Amino acid sequence: MDLISIRKEMKERMALGLNYGIQAVEEIIAPESIHSNEIINYKSQYNDLNRIASQNILDYAQIEMGLNKIRMGLIDLIDRLEMEDLRDRQELPEVQNRDLQYRKNNFFQLLDIHFVNLNQIKVELTYSAGSAKEIDLKTGREAMDYIYDHYMRFPVKDRKLDIVGQSVINYVQDFFEKYTRLEVYMKTVGFILEYIKEDKVEQHFFKGVFKSILSTPEMVLIFYCALSDTIPGFKKTISSSGFIDETIQPFLMSKDHLALLN
Repeated sequence: MDLISIRKEMKERMALGLNYGIQAVEEIIAPESIHSNEIINYKSQYNDLNRIASQNILDYAQIEMGLNKIRMGLIDLIDRLEMEDLRDRQELPEVQNRDLQYRKNNFFQLLDIHFVNLNQIKVELTYSAGSAKEIDLKTGREAMDYIYDHYMRFPVKDRKLDIVGQSVINYVQDFFEKYTRLEVYMKTVGFILEYIKEDKVEQHFFKGVFKSILSTPEMVLIFYCALSDTIPGFKKTISSSGFIDETIQPFLMSKDHLALLN
């Protein structure tokens, strides 16, 4: 195989996912190549970013910035490789099933983080019962249902605001700036969607699974959070992912709001 074909195939592996690109270069580059230390550096950076992502230390926008730097660096490295930098076989092995399983494992670990974040969402309601007070604590999906019913379903109509204009965007911006308990939940949703977008092989499966575990109120809140543009990069991720579609229109404050996201 000639050098141009090898470079082309390595970049095609990158299109399957950054981990495939790193593995492709790692497996074909000779240990004695002057570029071998570069791939070790990129692999180390990639593993560190995955570890940080699993611990929810940085938001997805910062992690994606780091992954993009690795992508561009790896593409540059591939363009600089010469035949003398390659192992004797000078061909890439087939993509192994274990690589696909690795990404599936990561995906389901991200779903575990999502459920942890969901269960951390709480709404505490206080009621008067004679001279005493009673507290009703809603958590997780029940809390999301309450937030949807009381803030993203009726309020705009009750207040007789313009439900198709700038006032709606102002309303959701004000809500998500003040209601910060949803911030971590939304950032994780964004990160999961970016992870799904990177995987060309299992993208449809991952997206279908993630969508299936979200309730309608959650989907509506994700939509309005994106519309508020209060989390850097979140609106772009949601609008470009194709994750939100017309199926949520009947549950929005106005069916015309869906067009505002684009």
